[in-house]
Amino acid sequence: MKQHKVVFIHPDLGIGGAERWLVDAAMAVLQKGHDVKIYTASWDPNRCFPETKDGSLKIVKPPFMIIPRTIFGKFQAICALVRCFLLTIWLLFVEPTPDVVIVDAVSSPLVLLTLFGIPSLFYCHFPDLLLAKRENRSCLYHSYRRWMDKMEEYTLSLAQRIVVNSHFTAQVFQDTFPELAKKSAIAVLYPCIAVEPYVRLDSLSSTTIVSLNRFETKKHVDLLIHAIAYIRDTQKLTNEQWIDLVVVIAGGYDTRVDENVTCLQHLRSLVEHLDLTSKVEFLLNISDEERRSLLSSCKMVVYTPIDEHFGIVPLEAMAMKKPVIAHNSGGPKETIIDGETGLLCEDSPEVGCTLL
Repeated sequence: MKQHKVVFIHPDLGIGGAERWLVDAAMAVLQKGHDVKIYTASWDPNRCFPETKDGSLKIVKPPFMIIPRTIFGKFQAICALVRCFLLTIWLLFVEPTPDVVIVDAVSSPLVLLTLFGIPSLFYCHFPDLLLAKRENRSCLYHSYRRWMDKMEEYTLSLAQRIVVNSHFTAQVFQDTFPELAKKSAIAVLYPCIAVEPYVRLDSLSSTTIVSLNRFETKKHVDLLIHAIAYIRDTQKLTNEQWIDLVVVIAGGYDTRVDENVTCLQHLRSLVEHLDLTSKVEFLLNISDEERRSLLSSCKMVVYTPIDEHFGIVPLEAMAMKKPVIAHNSGGPKETIIDGETGLLCEDSPEVGCTLL
């Protein structure tokens, strides 16, 4: 089989779900015998997946990046657009003849890739224009977002192939970009996990409930905290059962991201307000080994995002043969068999009832 040069372009190689997909996809292509490189504008060896720093994958980062991640905490989208555009210029300077470039998260690289005739595939986690917070914003901001939205649709039209992470995202993509969906068949390619590392260990003696998410408001981790308060307030557990209950909320945390900071502060305040400090523990930026240990030793995983685009955590939990309680929406509806591999719920009281 002919070896191909495959390049991935990603703005910030951290430890989120999109980055987990990227690393797994790159490893899969590498194991097929192809030459693989990941070009990124930002990579921190202290906050990354092990495959990106143990030599498994080649990470290429420009020696300098003149555009910051944000400007005074604002304009993150346009900064990411420009950073990825400059990153593509660097790619074309260093490695002008890749066989295919796989782009995700930010579509601006597709302009130069098309101009230079380089085959491209765009992996869409979710349309960016739907992620922007538009409430209570100025006219200037709305004008800025309209330009960004048009730019996103235009650059996406340049991709030779568009792939999405779930049927839920496919439907949202078609509703958001109807003209684009007519011109290009949108394929669904689910993210996956390497099952081998998930060797099940004996569960802890305590009843440990685990939540794994980035510390972002849209992950709705407060649903779990309210559910635990509901369990306590209904008094349907014996005193011994309540003492035995432990909740671990773990996930990616970046001090550079204001939402991470405010979300964690909110969750900690909520735990304190509901008098659950003895029940809830927060763990930040856990390693892959710690993540697998948590999943292996817990009794169950509660996955709280609403309308999650895909959600890799339920797969990781099920690989450990642990039940998953998730919101009845988005990607989890496609990966969890309700009543068999987990349970799908609507809100925190129902989550509380399910936990009971």
